[in-house]
Amino acid sequence: MELNGITMPLQKSVWKTLGRSRRDNTKKTYDYAIRSYHATYKKKNYANLICHLQYLLDNGKTLSTIRLHYYAISGYFFHNNIMMNEKERYVLKEFLKGVKNTLGAMQTSKDPILRKNPFGLTISDIDNYIDKSRIKNKEEIRFAIHLCFTGGFRMNEVLKLTRSDIIVKGSQVYIEVKKAKTGDRVVLINNTDIVKKFRRFKDFSTIGYRAYQNINSLIKRICANKGFDSTKYSTHSLRAGFVTQATIYNASIKQIMNRTGHKSLSSLHRYIRIAQDINDDLMV
Repeated sequence: MELNGITMPLQKSVWKTLGRSRRDNTKKTYDYAIRSYHATYKKKNYANLICHLQYLLDNGKTLSTIRLHYYAISGYFFHNNIMMNEKERYVLKEFLKGVKNTLGAMQTSKDPILRKNPFGLTISDIDNYIDKSRIKNKEEIRFAIHLCFTGGFRMNEVLKLTRSDIIVKGSQVYIEVKKAKTGDRVVLINNTDIVKKFRRFKDFSTIGYRAYQNINSLIKRICANKGFDSTKYSTHSLRAGFVTQATIYNASIKQIMNRTGHKSLSSLHRYIRIAQDINDDLMV
């Protein structure tokens, strides 16, 4: 693989991963990131890398773009034997954490998808669209969406589930979420339809390796079809919908946090406020 004239030895597994992406575009974007760094900084060191990433942050670049530049340039450094010392490692780690805290909340804050919503998208809207569409694996996609909403999961947590993570006991199912963003947890689901589907569940591999992107795109298409702003919705709207719906049903903060794995109240406050607004509207 050629990046800015540098040949990087890649293992077969890396080639396989690149093959699943748009490989040519990946090479071009990595090459652009490295060239943009060289155009500004003559010295190749991690201090200048941080300055470069700060420049991107100051100019309104997204979290994904900043991460792409970080991986491309740090990979270039590694394959040219430019190593970081302990101080640089610590500063870079804290800097990237600061970037995530700066941009992450803004990017993941999405409008909730609910069962009844006078202001936006609902689960029924998604079901109706899927029923009328010609997409493949309708039932698997519908199951993933309903599970994400009912369990308060992140979509990537749902798509990683395998049969070994599931224990069905009578009318209940226990789901073990491993290596989650906020730590491991066990979620109890007693929704009859979901429990029935888990009795014959294996995994979500039939949706395809681009399952997350496909479901995210599906939600945005449904938004456009219903006349809503698609930038305000994503797969995270299902998790946000669970928090909002649970608040509408008067669930306690502790119950919600036990289900979702949230560690702080700050990320829940917005959805609690939305739930209060919706409750007020429904009571009129």
